[in-house]
Amino acid sequence: MTAQSDGDRPAGSTPSTGLLTTLMTNTLDEDYQLVASRRAAVDAASPGRDERPGLWRHAGAIAAVTALGVLLGVSALKTSQDRPQALAERAGLIEAIQARQARLDGQHAGLASLQTDAGRLQADLADDVDTGSRLSADLARLGVSAGTVAATGPGMVLTLDDARHGAPGVGGVILDRDLQSLVNGLWIAGAEAIAVDGHRLTALTSIRFAGRAITVDYRSLTPPYVVEAIGDPDTLPSRLLETQGGQLWLGLRANFGITFDTQTQSSITLPGDAHDRLLWAEPAGSR
Repeated sequence: MTAQSDGDRPAGSTPSTGLLTTLMTNTLDEDYQLVASRRAAVDAASPGRDERPGLWRHAGAIAAVTALGVLLGVSALKTSQDRPQALAERAGLIEAIQARQARLDGQHAGLASLQTDAGRLQADLADDVDTGSRLSADLARLGVSAGTVAATGPGMVLTLDDARHGAPGVGGVILDRDLQSLVNGLWIAGAEAIAVDGHRLTALTSIRFAGRAITVDYRSLTPPYVVEAIGDPDTLPSRLLETQGGQLWLGLRANFGITFDTQTQSSITLPGDAHDRLLWAEPAGSR
């Protein structure tokens, strides 16, 4: 066995050199061709095999669309069937609310009548006790201040309404705090008695939002709001505009188009508060 010299070794016989040469000279086209030829042979043996995946895909899409259509149809049918029932339930709720509101109004009217009778009896008793009627006059005056008895006198009427073209988010809607500021301004300006939409205001009256409505003593109001104030008609309007509440409403009218109309009247009658919850009070600084 004779040794072969380096000069007789074929080029590229070294393992590393042979691998690099193979990678440089042989591409992967032959492998791709081999795979393609095998796939062609399988397709030839199974005619129509290429069409089956496409058909299944189309069939799946059609089934999905059909199922979606069925679901939408069932939903629409259920909605149409439930709509009359929902409308009937809504009408029933509205009717019940109106009936209870009417009953509540009747109870308030009855309570006001009883309070009037009680006031008359109280005045008669005061006259019997005090022949000079001083006690009766004091009771009437304190009742007006407390808001428990009706009050009559000159004053002013204010009409408030949302902006005609105002949007709820840009200041065109009257808020509970706007009405609170106006009422506080009227008290500061010298009003002796105030009512909002016929509801007499007292030291215990609440003005707030409930849902999207302003409530006075938990009774919902709707615009336009009518505020009546008994006081000196010659000074009450001008003094109101000098208060913070009056200035606020001038700004609301100028900037947002909210209605703020005022007019004086020679005689205004305000009812007493039907909710007589005041149990004890004394003039400030009496102690």
